[in-house]
Amino acid sequence: MAMARLRALKKKKQKESAGSSNSKSADGKSGSKSKAGKKQLTAFARMQSDFGELELPPYVKLNQDDIKEDKLLDFRFTIAPQDGYWKGGTFHFRCQVPDDYPYKPPKILCLDKIYHPNLDLEGNVCLNILRQDWKPVLDTQSIIHGLIYLFVVAVFIFSFHFLFPHAVYSSRSVSNLLVRIIIIAGT
Repeated sequence: MAMARLRALKKKKQKESAGSSNSKSADGKSGSKSKAGKKQLTAFARMQSDFGELELPPYVKLNQDDIKEDKLLDFRFTIAPQDGYWKGGTFHFRCQVPDDYPYKPPKILCLDKIYHPNLDLEGNVCLNILRQDWKPVLDTQSIIHGLIYLFVVAVFIFSFHFLFPHAVYSSRSVSNLLVRIIIIAGT
């Protein structure tokens, strides 16, 4: 049912794009709006493909309202880690897909304040595949699995979080205690 809706939305977007690309400016050239529309259509089509192939563990939930309302380029999801320091927490994320996706990575924001070495205070995520290691072959599933990995095995080496000094993260018991206190306090 959801796939049929996605196909119908894709056809609608293609028709709208075809109508706007046929409109030309007074000098006979296509306007920049049609180029932007084509980029957005490409990103939307790729996200439809990504969602069609998405296989998520049961502790990752997509916001169904975003998918139903044609918000594939700006959607929300939650991760409730089953292992690691953050086990027992539920964390909300927002994924903003740029018009030039898959050539540029999506922007992922954590909507919750979390004591984590790979999340800053504004919710920005420090994950290599969202920055320097991004490749167009990576997809939504790769990103979500990368986030799950950060909750199971925090990557302290690439941390940009000043709250995780070396002395704290070198002691697993201290780190575990701090994270558990914060998760319990936040629930």
